[in-house]
Amino acid sequence: MTLPCRLFPRSNGHSPRPAARERRRRRARLSPQRLPQFPGGPRTSPDGKPIPLMQRKAVRLVGLAAAALALLLGGYSVFSVSPEDSPQIRQIHGKGTIKVGVKADQPGLASETTPGQWQGFEIDLAYNIAAGLGFPRHKVKFRAVETKDRDRLLQSGEVDFVLATWTMDGSQATKARKHASVPLSFVGPYFKTSLSALVWGTEEGVASVEGIDDIREYDRDRICTAVGSTSEDYLKKEDVDHTTKASYQQCWNDENVHVVITDEIILAGLNQMNDYRTGEGEEAKKGHVVRLAGTVESYGVGLTAGDPIFEYLTCRAIPKDWESNVSTNLEEMAKKHLDSEWVRPTVKFPECSRLDAWKYKMRNFFF
Repeated sequence: MTLPCRLFPRSNGHSPRPAARERRRRRARLSPQRLPQFPGGPRTSPDGKPIPLMQRKAVRLVGLAAAALALLLGGYSVFSVSPEDSPQIRQIHGKGTIKVGVKADQPGLASETTPGQWQGFEIDLAYNIAAGLGFPRHKVKFRAVETKDRDRLLQSGEVDFVLATWTMDGSQATKARKHASVPLSFVGPYFKTSLSALVWGTEEGVASVEGIDDIREYDRDRICTAVGSTSEDYLKKEDVDHTTKASYQQCWNDENVHVVITDEIILAGLNQMNDYRTGEGEEAKKGHVVRLAGTVESYGVGLTAGDPIFEYLTCRAIPKDWESNVSTNLEEMAKKHLDSEWVRPTVKFPECSRLDAWKYKMRNFFF
């Protein structure tokens, strides 16, 4: 009986079945490789090492969970901005009232007519801003400020915001923005005007004044402006020798002064409130306003810097009732004491950044 046997190929120094091995290699080369794809290349950590895929997924899931939690807690209100979202505004509410720094002797703009009674364009704007911050009118308290101390009173916390014909790009505002410990910010413009001169004297003398070159002919003690104002900067730039007082009304009250330099709209109120006589028994007269060419004054609301929600809510209040407030407080006065053809200025109101306010809200919410 013949037994079956297994036959083995003779060894010739080569691996068995070379054709099969070659086919396997070819298939491996042709097989597609599944590699993670990243826009712009693989994501890396700050030290340059690739971030594991699972770790990235975990981070994304945490972010989505946080956003979902916020929506569950506040619904769609998470995308809104309100006074309660600002730590600074909440702190002011804790004091019971909000204090606003304003001028007390600028008719049409802001004046204290009787003790505790205020009126003017900036007063109405202050009420609108305060309402947007959650304060009714009876919770708004006004504090008289002078040009020289607007920044100090705001930085010390004696007032919560300032509405006092503060030129946003003037030297005082620029310096306040760069303050080392309590920098300020400005929201605006809410009004625009130009520098002018209020001149009084004989009709012949007043009629001869047409610009800064004519004003330069006056003696030093005849020309006055408020210390710390942009008009003081202007007179220095134009090399006009002058005196300074704490306010423009104090300039007027000085019998030696014949020319007051400041913003045109301020001079309209000053002229409305005051008369002069060229001699005893003479009829009372009003001063003559001379516009100074090439000057623009843009007023802004002064705030302490660092609270985008405070800035956003202030910004939103500026256009509210603007035209009616100008008509009520300024238009008649300006037409009577500046120019019968006076028209309200064209003011490009600031763009209010809701996104910055919302980001600030989210930072406070999560951290």
